[in-house]
Amino acid sequence: MIDDRLDLLTVEEAAELLKITPYTIREMIKRGEIPAAKIGRFYRIKRSDLIALVSTMPPVGIAEQTK
Repeated sequence: MIDDRLDLLTVEEAAELLKITPYTIREMIKRGEIPAAKIGRFYRIKRSDLIALVSTMPPVGIAEQTK
């Protein structure tokens, strides 16, 4: 039985949540920015990993002020 806490997303679902393209998600996976498992030909991303990624990003405007 799969643990209910293991909420896996497709590349398309992750892209939709972040409002970016699936291509960008795949590139981020390749660069190691988003951890993902490859199951067959398809990547799966833990929802918790995606949330962790977003929570480490600086708020909009903060990064621009430090330049």
